[in-house]
Parts: sequence; C-alpha cells; structure tokens
Amino acid sequence: MKKYLLSFVICLLAINFALHATHLDYEDIKKIENCISNDKSWHPLNYAIEINDYETGLIICKHSDNVNVVDDGFNPINRILHKASKTVSLNKPAETRPKLGEEKLKLIWAILKKGINVNYTPSNYGIPPHSATSSSSFTYICFLGLEDLFHEFVKRGVNLNQCKGAPLVAAIKAGQMKIIQNLLEEGANANFIALRQAVISENFEAVNILVQFGANINEGNLLMTAICQNKKLGNYLKGIQMLKFLLELGANPNAIAPGTNDPVIKVVLKMPSDTIEQRAYKVDVINILIEHGASIH
Repeated sequence: MKKYLLSFVICLLAINFALHATHLDYEDIKKIENCISNDKSWHPLNYAIEINDYETGLIICKHSDNVNVVDDGFNPINRILHKASKTVSLNKPAETRPKLGEEKLKLIWAILKKGINVNYTPSNYGIPPHSATSSSSFTYICFLGLEDLFHEFVKRGVNLNQCKGAPLVAAIKAGQMKIIQNLLEEGANANFIALRQAVISENFEAVNILVQFGANINEGNLLMTAICQNKKLGNYLKGIQMLKFLLELGANPNAIAPGTNDPVIKVVLKMPSDTIEQRAYKVDVINILIEHGASIH
C-alpha cells in the first residue's frame, strides 16, 4: 500500500508540475493518502465524495485514469447527486429549494470532462429521494432540476427513457416543470407511469403537459387514483379538483375500477363514510361522476 501511495503521489506531483496546476502541499497529500487507504476499499474518488471532501476529490479526479468506477452501487456522479437528493424537501416549491453547491458542481463537470458513462444505471435503482437505493445520474439531475447538466447529458447521448422512464417520473415527483417540458420535447415517453405520478403528486400542470404529449388519460383508470389517493390522505378538496380535471381532459367516467369488474361510481358507492368529511367527499365524487356522464346502473 505504501509503495502504491508513493507512486501515486509522485505521479500527481509530476503531472501537476507539467500542467502548472495547483501545487500540492503536505495536507493535500495526507488527504489523498486517507482516500487511497480507506477502510471500505473504495476507489479514492468515491471515498472522497463519501466523506464530503470535494476539494480532494477534484485533485484525484484530475489525475485518475478511471472515473467510471462503481462502489456500493454508485459511480462518482451518482454518489454526489444521491447525497444531494436526500436533503430535498418535497414540501417546498422546487424554486425555493437549496441549489447544488459550487464545489460539487465543479467536481461533476471535471468528472464529465474525463469521460464518464452518462448511461450508467444501477441494478437496484429507485426514484429519489429514497435513501436506500441509487438512481441513475440523469434521474438525479432531473429530480434536482439541474438544467445545465440536463442539456450536457442529452448532448452526450443519454437515454431519456432509462429505468422505465425514471427521469421523467423523478422530475414530476419533484415538481421540476422546466425539466419535464425539456424531457418531453427531447423525446421522453409520456407514459402511464409518469401520468400516474403526476396525479399522485397533484401536479395539474404536469398532467396537462403529459396529455398534450400523448399520454393516455384512460390507461389504468386514473380516476380511482385521484379519488383513493386523496381520500387516504384526507385531501378531499384536492381529490375533487383532480377528479374534475381528469374528466375534463377526457377521462372515461364509466371506466372499470382496477381489480374489479365494477365501474368507478359503483366502487365509490361502496366506500366507507364514517365521518362527516368522508360522507361529503363521497357525495361530491358521485355527483361529479354523474355530471360527466357516469351511469349508476
């Protein structure tokens, strides 16, 4: 290990001198040594990111032959963006959330310059901000609303529909309207999974855009999604608003509810109504369905 460390440091110093780069001092070298000899046996770049030492990560990146290395399911850009996504509060509007720090962005651009695979997809991918699984770098970019990186990844040939359309679903979940529009304009599929996420997220604008780009408003019975999701959460007013919105966009009021042979209105008639609010919600839902052409027999 010491021999490897010495060779690595000598290489760094030689390249630094040749390129007239920033001179490495003793503290820099100690930090590099710490990353190389980490107890996880990770690539030093991934370890530097893990311990939030982005300055040392930048030094390692500049003089590393391999930035596509994966440790614990994350490549370097995955790891940076995963850590950032875990701090996102979806209760706040997208435009008011903290921006990605300059040192993190600087390292991401340096990694891109080295030629990282923009289509790397972890085997156990999830939709952020779930903390237990990794997403693709592009999915994180869409979730975080990083427009410059979005366009760079598109330019480099990223698969817009990777992971069953996870980038679009993540953008919808996070309310990143510019990214949603850009994805669809670039050719992302406006599919049912994305449309259902828009309904669950109560994102009326996203629902409308997806339908404009060809999403099928009658696939999978979104009416029940709107009714049951909001009933479960107690968001009765939003449930009514989304139900009306879907019907006005052309949703079939006589659609069969998933997992049954019954139309939506019949399922709603059987819904529990133990409280005053639940009874009022049930009455409103039934009346709206009838107003839009639902049959009661």
